[in-house]
Amino acid sequence: MRQGLKSVTQVSARELVPQRYYPLFLASVFVTSLLTAYLLLPPINEMDWVRTVQQVRNLWRGVNPYCDPYCEFHDFDPDLPVDDTYVSVKVYSPWVMFYLGVLAYASTRVILALSVALWIIIILDSGRPLTLILILHPAFLMLLASANSDFVTNGVGLWLILRGARGWRRGLALMLIAIKPQILPLLLLLEGARTLWERDWQAISVIAVLGGVSIALYPAWLLDTVPALLGVTHGVSPEEKAGLGELFSYPFSIYGAWGFGRALAVTGVILLLMARRLTEWRMLAVLLGFVWTPHLSLYNYALLLIFFRKTPSWRVLAYLALSLATLPLLFREYHQYERYGVLLFLLLAAALTTADEEQTEEAIASRYRQPIFPIARPFARWLARREGRFA
Repeated sequence: MRQGLKSVTQVSARELVPQRYYPLFLASVFVTSLLTAYLLLPPINEMDWVRTVQQVRNLWRGVNPYCDPYCEFHDFDPDLPVDDTYVSVKVYSPWVMFYLGVLAYASTRVILALSVALWIIIILDSGRPLTLILILHPAFLMLLASANSDFVTNGVGLWLILRGARGWRRGLALMLIAIKPQILPLLLLLEGARTLWERDWQAISVIAVLGGVSIALYPAWLLDTVPALLGVTHGVSPEEKAGLGELFSYPFSIYGAWGFGRALAVTGVILLLMARRLTEWRMLAVLLGFVWTPHLSLYNYALLLIFFRKTPSWRVLAYLALSLATLPLLFREYHQYERYGVLLFLLLAAALTTADEEQTEEAIASRYRQPIFPIARPFARWLARREGRFA
């Protein structure tokens, strides 16, 4: 009995549920989780979701939301709860209209419930059930408090890539992540290069069509917003004009918070912690992307929790306990100490997650009967020689 219970806690639902019943199982869990979270989770802050749905509505109506850097915007729909601090909409990539169009009139409760339900599905599908407890992690709690759609876009996109989506599914996953390209920039570059190298024409076609149509409809995103966000052009945001603070004044990436030198040092620490896992390029792309992207928000670090899906229980519990221990300090002063907390989240993720053999470049190549991704070959050879020498 004890052995049976132990085995259940160490395998994913995919391994436990018969294949013919698996889609029905996932659908049932998703609907139950969605309804339960919708009833139990009250919104704390609705600003992010209100600004997101207004952008989606505007895109479908032909109202351009893109300026340098943001358009000033006060004309929110009457059904949305707004006040004087709402002076702009979001400026996510224009293809957000195709992904979130179905949610354009959804309440904030819906996006909270979706985040929770999708978290449960991702972990049950590919991880150990105990990992579900990381919904209590500070990063996930901040995601729920902000009512941001990040997990619905980047979280689902990352999950699909880790599950090996190819063809049109890969194209949809990459464009889902690219709604907010600054969050996972290195992963987008890695998987984009891999898609081209593999000549995955279905994925390339989906990316070309979605991106081409969206940019043709709203070229100002490419001509105005992207240069502004990259720092090529400079403008004053509506938030600054209204006295609400400088746009992106509190970046939570390592480079954004502390500059080049410390970002380089943190990169070295992460590579040292991952020294035996140097061909798990997808995880490295996420970790190092969080180091070097110019701007992240606190809740973006919830994406790291996905990498704990196969981690032994004691490591999951240690990560949660150490992260929760930061809470008394994390919010003591507004945006002063959270940066140290997210640095801890990042380094602990590198230290406490365990090797995922299925996500190594060698395993990916073997699974699809193809050569190792060219730029990964020297690392694969080096690790092979090292393991042989110390075997």
